[in-house]
Amino acid sequence: MEADCVIKVHDIYSSIFDKSGQYIDFRDLPKQADVHISVRLIIGFDETPAADIFDVDVVTGRYAEECRAGNCPLPNEGRVLCFDTFDPLEVEAEIYRCISQCDLGSYEESNDCLRRVFFWEFEGM
Repeated sequence: MEADCVIKVHDIYSSIFDKSGQYIDFRDLPKQADVHISVRLIIGFDETPAADIFDVDVVTGRYAEECRAGNCPLPNEGRVLCFDTFDPLEVEAEIYRCISQCDLGSYEESNDCLRRVFFWEFEGM
C-alpha cells in the first residue's frame, strides 16, 4: 500500500475548569481514582492543512467498572477509554497509541479506524 498521508495531531485537550472558571489541562490533574473527563482531539493529515475533531471519554475507578459491566451512559456513543486509576501520562500515551494504530496511509482508512475508537464530529449528520 502506498502511503499518501500521515496523521498529524494538532491538539489534545479537555474542557475542565476549576471553581473560579480557570481552564485546567487534564495533564495537570493529579493521579486519582474516580474520574470522568471528555477529551477532544484535533487530528489532521499531512496532505491538507484541515483537521477533524474527535472526542473520547476517559473514565477511571468506579466509572470504568460501570462501563466494563455494560452500564456506560456516556456521550460520544460509548467511545470511552477505561483505566483503573487516572494517570495523565498514561491517558495521553494511550490516546497517542490509538492514533498511531490508525495511521494506515490513506485518509479514508485512517479516518474509519479513528472513528471506531473516537467520536467523529460529523457522526450522526
